[in-house]
Order: sequence, then structure tokens, then C-alpha cells
Amino acid sequence: MGSGTDSPKSDSEERRDLLGSEGSVGEDDKPGGHIDGGWGWLVVAASFGVICVLDGIGYSFGVFLEPLIADLGVGRGALSMAGSLQSGVYSLSGPVVAMVVSRWGERKACMVGSVLSAVGVLGASYAVGIKTLILGYSVVTGLGFGLMYLPSIVIVSQHFTTRRALATGIVLCAAGAGTFLLAPLTEQLVEQMGWRGAMRVLALACLGCVVCGCAMMPGGAVTETAVGDTESGDGERSDRTRRVERKFLARIIGPELSSSPALPVLSLLMLGDCMSALSLYIPYTHLPPAATAVGISPANAAFLISALGVANTLGRLVSGWLADKPCINPMILITVSLTSAVPTLFLFSVISSYWMFLTLSCLFGFLTGMWVSAIPSALVHLIGVPLLAPAFGLLTALRGVMVLSGPPLAG
Repeated sequence: MGSGTDSPKSDSEERRDLLGSEGSVGEDDKPGGHIDGGWGWLVVAASFGVICVLDGIGYSFGVFLEPLIADLGVGRGALSMAGSLQSGVYSLSGPVVAMVVSRWGERKACMVGSVLSAVGVLGASYAVGIKTLILGYSVVTGLGFGLMYLPSIVIVSQHFTTRRALATGIVLCAAGAGTFLLAPLTEQLVEQMGWRGAMRVLALACLGCVVCGCAMMPGGAVTETAVGDTESGDGERSDRTRRVERKFLARIIGPELSSSPALPVLSLLMLGDCMSALSLYIPYTHLPPAATAVGISPANAAFLISALGVANTLGRLVSGWLADKPCINPMILITVSLTSAVPTLFLFSVISSYWMFLTLSCLFGFLTGMWVSAIPSALVHLIGVPLLAPAFGLLTALRGVMVLSGPPLAG
């Protein structure tokens, strides 16, 4: 019996121990059992459930607009701001959430986020004005969703190697599934129970994600060699010599990410992603009005968004499957997808046929789905699994700013 007592380790400390003892830990001894199977697929299912709930609730806010206008007596613009602000909070919280994940691990962060989002939605159900609605639904719930979203994405990479991109692509498809399932369910709840009762039911759904968070055990998958790393016998010492100290950046994004030798390439990837997000989310807002302006019926114009969403989901799955192929670089996949998607934006402005609108919508959705799904794989390829959380958190925050800015700038 030892003379001292061992303090319990956090999920992040368990993960670092596994990654630091690559040669001494057998594959079957790692958390989650076998790599690319077993517990990993349960983690995928848990992450899928979490994203399904948070995005389903977020995208269903339009169902609450009319009841809120009638009950609270506020304008449509102010209420729309509440929905947009929630997306902004959970996107912009990415860097803070990454620090929480580094300290507590994905499992605890997701569980805390589930409880926090449930409190926020429940509090919003008691709102008596726009201020209390924004506090509960936008700020508290948005922060909770941020704590749920980032861990759900990055935990998957710890349980897969050869099928990592496909597993991540499946999880990212949950956004479309959540919107498809929760939007009509929310509408029925509002009709049967009123908007306050509907929000309380959704709060229970958020609380149920605590169970999904419990399944997010740290995994033992070791990433492929990232850009700038070495595979020599003195790999650890050589890697330290390659790292560059950037003290100012270290205060913003953390010392490990700021000193990564792949930071210049990562910066270019994030810059390209931000520019893409600034423009490529515009059709989701302006495509239906553009279609009705050339004589297409409102019902058919609305269906374009549904078709775009289905194609986007398919593109995420195909991208995940392709990115796992050894002969395909995720960076090249992103470049080809974005380059191919750009011409559709110009063609939308010159066509008038409904079938052309439908074809281009499906093509645009498929290509942008491939782009979104390939991003986590590209980050792992550049910096490895240990730095995926801070990098993806920073990218999510920057993308959130661009997504919120793009449609207003387009008019």
C-alpha cells in the first residue's frame, strides 16, 4: 500500500497519459475498447444525439415567433435577434469552451452544458419580456449549447483512426436530422401546450443530453503524424526544438496551439474558412425570396431550402467517407468543394427555371456539406488530436462571426 493517496484524474489528464504512453498501452486496454469500433460507435451515437437536440432547438425558434409576439407584445425584429444571438453566443464561446475541455475533459463539459442549457430554456419559458427571454434563451442556453457542441465533435476523433472522418461526418449530419425531427415536434407542442409548455419539454430534452455526455469517455486513438512533427527516436526533443514561442498569441489561443509548427498553415485554413462562411451561408437566407422574385411559388421556393439541407447531409457523409481514404488529403477535398461551389452563387442570379434552382440548390448543398465535414479531418491532419479542441473552438468562433455577418451584408 502506498504512503500517499492518488487524486482522481480528469478526462483530459487520462487522455494525455494515453497519448504520452503510446508504446505501453495495448489497444484493448484503452478507454472505449477497440479503436474504430465498440465504444467508439456509442460515442458517435451520443454525440449525434447531442447535436440533434441543440441544433434542432436552435433552428426551430421560428415556430415560437408568432406566439411570442402575441404574448410578450414585442416586435418580430427583436425576437429574431434572440434566436440569432443564441447562435452567436454558442459559436463565439468556442475558445472558452476549448479551455474548459482541456481542464475538465469532453465528458464533464458536455454534461455541464446540458444542465446549463436546460436551465436556460426552462428560464426562458417564464420570460415576461424580451430582456428575460434573451437572458435565458440566448445567453444561458447559448453558452450551454457551446459546452455541448465542441466536446461532441472533438471526442469522436479520440475513438477512431481509419474511419475518423466518416464517424465525424455522421455526427455532423445530426444538425439536419435535428431540424427535420424537432421543428414539427415543436410546432405540435406549441399547439397543444403553448410556447411556455413547449419550452419546458425542450428543457427536458436538453437535460436528457446529460446521459449522452456520460458516454463520452476519453478514447485511446493516436493521431497520424501532424505537419511539423517528427518520427525519430528523439521525437519529443526534436518537436520542442521545432516549436516557435509566440507569447502574445499564447495569451489568446493557448501556449500549445500558438507554438505549433503548423500554425501558419492553420491560419491560412482558418482565413479561407472564414471567407467561405461569410458568403456561402447567404443562400440559406436569400434563396427563397430570390426564387419568388422570378415567379416561383412560395411553396416551391421554401422547398429549395429543404432540398439544400438534404443534399448538405449527403455531402457530409460522402466527404467523411472520402477523407478517410489514404490517397485523399482533406485540405484538397476542402479546396475542390469550395471552388466548385462558388459558380453556383453566380448562376442563382441569372436563372429563372424552378428545376435549375432545384438542381443548383442540391449541388450547392452537397458541396458545402463536403466542406463542413472535411474541416475536422483537416485540423487533425495539421495539428493532431490533442490540439483539435482549441483549434476547432477558435475556428467555430471565427466562423460564427462570419455567418452572422454574411446575410446582413448581402442585403
